[in-house]
Amino acid sequence: MREEKIRVVYATNAAIHHTKILCEAFLNNNELEDFHLIITESLNEEYINLGLSEDANHDYIIDARKDKQAAINAINDCDLMLGTYYASNLMQERIASGKLTFITSERIFKPYNSLFVNIAKNIARWFKFKLLLTKYHYYNENIYFLLIGHYAPRDYMRLGVKKEHILKFGYFPALNVTSRKNYFLGDVIHLLWVGRLVAWKHPEYAVRVCKYLTQKGYRVDLKIVGNGAEEANLKQEAQGYENIHLLGGLPTEQVRKIMSESDIFLFTSNQAEGWGVVLNEAMSEGMCVIASESAGSTNELIKDGTNGKIYSLDSLTELKAVTEQIINHKEEIPRLGQQAQLTIKENWSATAAIENLIKKYRDLKN
Repeated sequence: MREEKIRVVYATNAAIHHTKILCEAFLNNNELEDFHLIITESLNEEYINLGLSEDANHDYIIDARKDKQAAINAINDCDLMLGTYYASNLMQERIASGKLTFITSERIFKPYNSLFVNIAKNIARWFKFKLLLTKYHYYNENIYFLLIGHYAPRDYMRLGVKKEHILKFGYFPALNVTSRKNYFLGDVIHLLWVGRLVAWKHPEYAVRVCKYLTQKGYRVDLKIVGNGAEEANLKQEAQGYENIHLLGGLPTEQVRKIMSESDIFLFTSNQAEGWGVVLNEAMSEGMCVIASESAGSTNELIKDGTNGKIYSLDSLTELKAVTEQIINHKEEIPRLGQQAQLTIKENWSATAAIENLIKKYRDLKN
């Protein structure tokens, strides 16, 4: 028996390039009758400074700021609803009616350096989200959570969400379907770090690894892409090293090009990183990734020694050792990079995610 086609709405805060990739996967799926993206606000300045831009000029987009009722109508009338907390006010009627709804979210509770601050802030977040889930009826049986990152399921179960209502999800940037071949351009090993320059992402680890390798006589260089509060400190720490380049925030297309021409990606975020989509992007470009065990996406995407390397406990010493070991066995760089690219292509594409989501929707409806 042929399945009926479905109407889908995805509601989030802003239309950026990652959102566009997911929308295209919906639009290209032949099980859909109709699709709309609902946006609720403009892209904030922090992400604009990183080189991100809005992409809101598409016929399938409904801007809730301009036509709230059209957004509510689309949400109420669709079959498969995928939303974020930004759309909570818009989804109230749908949820109250008992219609199946999927909510995407990263982790709730974040680690802080001070034990007192850690306890105080996370207790406050527990009450905040407990009230949010209760107010908007997110504990209803028709609600399922698509959770992003290693820590999110545990956080939601602490809030009382049933385990059977928790599903795995992620971020799905553009794929590079061309198999990576070029490495070691100019007989130099090119290191790369990308992200906001904030303390918990540890961009200084990349600088210190590059300095350590340079001092030991290795031919390496390092590019750092991003803006943030740690920029001045990084510039000071990199003084005297002409092979360390701070490039500032760049458009996504330019970042991806740099990734395709670099060898080793250093992903150094600690446990505060709910996911870290730059890891997907670096893997999709065939980079050899050395990733912190603490970051939210590492244990979802990386199998140590198979498609990347993992270092533990936010240890700079271990990061230096793992990076040096990889450089001493250069043949591992293309092997791990090509396996990383294959992982993203086969298991973590937007197309696969949407196919799995539609299948889950149909299973729950039957």
